[in-house]
Amino acid sequence: MKEYPTDLSVKYEAARRMVGLGMAEEAIPLLQQAQDDAKLRIKAMSLLGDCFAKCGFDEEAIDTYHAALGKLDDNAGDIAVTLRYGLLTALHSKADRTRDADIAAEALKLASAIMLKEFNYRDIRQRRETLQKLVKDLRASAAQ
Repeated sequence: MKEYPTDLSVKYEAARRMVGLGMAEEAIPLLQQAQDDAKLRIKAMSLLGDCFAKCGFDEEAIDTYHAALGKLDDNAGDIAVTLRYGLLTALHSKADRTRDADIAAEALKLASAIMLKEFNYRDIRQRRETLQKLVKDLRASAAQ
C-alpha cells in the first residue's frame, strides 16, 4: 500500500486478507476507501457490511447493506443474494438485541425471499425457522 497509495484494489485486497485473519475492525477504514472504486464498490460494501456486523455495529451493517443493494442493477446475480443474506443476519442480530418484532419480521421476509431464489443457500432454512419462532414469540409477548 505504501508503493501504490492510490490503488484501491490493493487496499481492498489487504482488507479482505485482514478479515480472513480476524481483523475486521482494522479492515473497515480500508474498505471505506476501496468502495470509492466503481469496479470494487459493491464487493467492498458487502465486505464492509460484514465487518460492521462482526464488530457488533448492527446499524452500520444494515445501512451499508441497504446502500449496496440500492446500487445494484437487475443483473446483479450472486452478489445480490450475498448482500440480502448479510442484511438479514444484521437485522436478525438487531432484533435479538432490541427484542423488536418488526425488525425480526423484516429479516423473516428477506429469508423467505432468499429461499425463493436459492433454497439451499447457506443455513437459510434453519435461519428462517428461527426467525419465524422469534417473530411469533415477540408478538406474543407484546400482546400480553
